[in-house]
Amino acid sequence: MGAGHAPVAERYRVFAVDLRGHRHSDWPGTYSFQLMRDDVIALIEQLGPCEVILVGHSMRGIVAWLVAMTRPDQVARLIIEGAPPPFHRDHPIRERPAGPLGSEV
Repeated sequence: MGAGHAPVAERYRVFAVDLRGHRHSDWPGTYSFQLMRDDVIALIEQLGPCEVILVGHSMRGIVAWLVAMTRPDQVARLIIEGAPPPFHRDHPIRERPAGPLGSEV
């Protein structure tokens, strides 16, 4: 690591959360993005009054996005990688044009 780049855990309190039904968490039998969002919000609230930097990848990115949308007062920064926005698009995705796709503009 370059000079001045300390590992994240040396600068921040880091929690790696197992969402319900994943790894070592309980398997309650009921799963949804909203329930997982509520689980994460409950964890943040247990930390006491604070703002968190929330990081999510793939499915966990959707959960992180939902947490930030529901409780923006608890999320100082949001880092999402490889996850689509968890809300409906205002317009439909366009059909692929007929014929071969070229490099013409």
